[in-house]
Amino acid sequence: MNNFWIKFLLVMLCIFITNNIYASKLISNEEVRVQVSLVIESTKPTLPQQVDKNTTWFDMKPFGVRGLEYFYKLNMTKEQILNIPNIQTALNNMQVKQYCTTPAIYWYRDEFVEMKWSYIDKNNENIFSLRANPNDCK
Repeated sequence: MNNFWIKFLLVMLCIFITNNIYASKLISNEEVRVQVSLVIESTKPTLPQQVDKNTTWFDMKPFGVRGLEYFYKLNMTKEQILNIPNIQTALNNMQVKQYCTTPAIYWYRDEFVEMKWSYIDKNNENIFSLRANPNDCK
């Protein structure tokens, strides 16, 4: 029994050390805010952008401690959007997949920057928001 507890404690210690080593390699929250702000400053002059026939990307802002939020306007009413079967699930799956697999945003995942996508309808009424962070990636 003592052997079990020694092994258990060693495994827990290894996990703790590994987590601390990984966390210590992340840049600071302030550095993340600076980088996110630079991305926003360089992108905002190009907005709004038509994503598809029903979606316009119109803004982006920092959010939380280590986050970047994108704002989209859909060319439909809230009622029309919410009547589409599984629309929130489908959009969430699409956004998480892009967050987890797009090479251009590896830095965000590597630095544990969360992303959020907020949608409004054509009457500027909030519909829903979706979020992703590295824990959502397999």
